[in-house]
Amino acid sequence: MDKKYKFVYSIKNRYLFKKVQKSKHFLESPEAIAIDKDIFKKSIKTGHIVGVRVYEIEHGVTYTASLENFILNSILIDRGFGEQYALPLTYWEKEGKEYDKARLL
Repeated sequence: MDKKYKFVYSIKNRYLFKKVQKSKHFLESPEAIAIDKDIFKKSIKTGHIVGVRVYEIEHGVTYTASLENFILNSILIDRGFGEQYALPLTYWEKEGKEYDKARLL
């Protein structure tokens, strides 16, 4: 990983991982989470990842997508931060206290 944003990403338990703030990093249209295209492709080439995991720190929610799900359902975007793959929120598995509270209402 040699991009200037590489410090945001790591490999944890075979998932490409990053921590984000929903208010700053989630896309609004479409509602999605984006991953840097080059970093994602390099992570796949290593053969070490089984998916993508994002921890949203403001609400304590973890978003997880399998590699197959991410590849099949993400869309390529470029909104001034380089090319990224954006996976709409409906395709992510969610877990965490804020998400669990909302499901109970």
